[in-house]
Amino acid sequence: MAAFAAGVVFFFRIKPISSVSWKTRIPLAIGTCLFALLLFGMHTKMCIEIPEPFRQFEITALSLLLVVTLVDKKNIIFVACIVIILTGGRLQKHFDEIVRYSNDYTTIDANTHKPMAKGCSEMKTSDGIVPEKLWHTWFTGIYGIKK
Repeated sequence: MAAFAAGVVFFFRIKPISSVSWKTRIPLAIGTCLFALLLFGMHTKMCIEIPEPFRQFEITALSLLLVVTLVDKKNIIFVACIVIILTGGRLQKHFDEIVRYSNDYTTIDANTHKPMAKGCSEMKTSDGIVPEKLWHTWFTGIYGIKK
């Protein structure tokens, strides 16, 4: 998603960059990010234990901000924003699926601060699940499970 946004900005940017109308672009970009936040907020989680995957929203919002502020053509902005929002939603859904059902990954329970039990149920126990930090854990909140 970030690479897509960077590519769109690179090929369709406003030239020269100093000619950007910041008074109109910044409110438009903030409005777009708030719209994306509303879409992400309406996504209902099936598990209350899973922490919000806020990092997925952050990368989506940053990508939207770049495209809306630095791209000149309105059609390109519209299509790129749709692609970024759909990709961001898929990223959030993927996070929920991987930490809920995968036997290789977990996340930390928002209430107990222990590894989350598989299957997302308070009746299940997380005993035997030993989390292992991965290179992206600081950003995604996803831990590997030591075997």
